[in-house]
Amino acid sequence: MARASDMVAACGVRPRRTGENSKADHMDPVDALLRLGGVASLGELLGPTTRSRLRTAVTQGRVVHLKHDRYGLVDLSTDRRVAGAAGGVVSHLSAALAWDWKIKHPPLRTHVTVPVGARRPSQDVALHWSRLEDSEVRRGITSPVRTVIDCARALPFDEALAVADSALRGQEVDRHQLLLAAQASPRNGRSRAIEVIEAADPGAANPFESVVRAIALDVPGLTVRTQGEIQGIGFVDLLDERLRIGSRRQRNVAAAPERPTGWCVR
Repeated sequence: MARASDMVAACGVRPRRTGENSKADHMDPVDALLRLGGVASLGELLGPTTRSRLRTAVTQGRVVHLKHDRYGLVDLSTDRRVAGAAGGVVSHLSAALAWDWKIKHPPLRTHVTVPVGARRPSQDVALHWSRLEDSEVRRGITSPVRTVIDCARALPFDEALAVADSALRGQEVDRHQLLLAAQASPRNGRSRAIEVIEAADPGAANPFESVVRAIALDVPGLTVRTQGEIQGIGFVDLLDERLRIGSRRQRNVAAAPERPTGWCVR
């Protein structure tokens, strides 16, 4: 019986030696990084591409060597480069900014989440340890749902509420998703996350309104809602119809001919 190698040779096809790979088997390092989320370790890259191709891409300036075994795309944001070099992903307030959400205060340092048990990186970052599922990371940034929950568990209530309001306002997430994620989050900080999500409101136009509402929620007997209308005055940012109290950031609205009595608007 003819051997398989003889049959292949007879057809004019050169058999591939064991361990030999054709160029078609390997991707350009930039394409490989795009598929891997923009940042990857050498071990992750050596499957889709080769060491020599990676070295060439770094020399050509198409790929950035972040540290001894991690590589990233040239167009990575500063936060993603910092997170990649630290061996983690952009998270918390830094991730909220990456999703173009409005926040109360910009972070002083990049928030980075690294795997549980990872060594503390040398980079000066706001460090968090956590187990992240693949579905919770997008191109080196925690997903919208994960970002909201991380902020809700870790930040002061008013800062977390500003993040949740903005996420709902931008429609990257919905309340049902967030409530399920909050209820499934680790016990430490779970009740705080649920409280933030239940109070979140896409009607808040900006972080100022979110922070004012957070303060109002702590006042006994005060129940406010966003973007209400008072007949004869117009729209206000917050109002309590029972107590007839309204809050408006812009005060230069022309006075109505007949102002309603019994309302206090500040």
